[in-house]
Amino acid sequence: MLRNNPKVFRLVCPALRWSEQQQEWRCSLDRDKVRPFWGRALCYYCAAGLALYLALILVAFGGMRATGMELSYADIAWPPGWRHFNEIRARHYFQKGQAALAANRFAEANLALPLAYELDPTHYGTGFLLAQWREAGQGRLSDQVFRQLLASHPERAGETSRAWGRALLRRGEFPQLVRLARNRLQLERDATTWLHALIFSARMLDDAAPLATGAALPGLSNEMRALLQLEMRALSGDGADTLRPADRGCQRLCAILPDQFSKRPRPGGAGA
Repeated sequence: MLRNNPKVFRLVCPALRWSEQQQEWRCSLDRDKVRPFWGRALCYYCAAGLALYLALILVAFGGMRATGMELSYADIAWPPGWRHFNEIRARHYFQKGQAALAANRFAEANLALPLAYELDPTHYGTGFLLAQWREAGQGRLSDQVFRQLLASHPERAGETSRAWGRALLRRGEFPQLVRLARNRLQLERDATTWLHALIFSARMLDDAAPLATGAALPGLSNEMRALLQLEMRALSGDGADTLRPADRGCQRLCAILPDQFSKRPRPGGAGA
């Protein structure tokens, strides 16, 4: 191309001039002054490379937008922004998983949600939805995700722990529910729900040991400690006639559990 069109060659060799006398293109410099113009050549090569790069990025951008990803051209054209690319992809798959669940496309949700969590395990919404979704079929994975959410998002520990507690209750995982209840009794100010969860789990397990360890927790209010000790005595086989009138009143309070606990059948019973 340069041989057939010398004018193009002047882009990298400005010393090339048209000679009217000889009617041809000739170098205007003396032989001892001839030198390569590397800087000019490098600039043109870099410009061509940049144009090719931007064209390829444009094609990639169009393909990603066609799949529904919400991103700007700068997100993939600017290299420092690439570190956020996994977050963008994770958000895309999270939204796909949400839409799939809403439309009862469970196979699609089963692919999208784990991929979103793998790309960005710090996103609370993704982890919370995945933990709830995997609750029935993959209880251990659900517990692992709930545990990670509690560790990485302490500001939302109340919401996370209550959802986890309900999941454990539905699956009848009472030993795990006991551990969770004891932990939350120490960390939450209004821990009445966890007191009931601990009592109900001990009844389902027919074991007073969880109540004993719960009553020994530091920072527990005197009223909660008294209720746990009373329930522990009743569960251990102490007769109701040995209780003082005040104790009988406390026992009636212990027996009134939230609907979400009282409706749960004992393991091995009807509906288990």
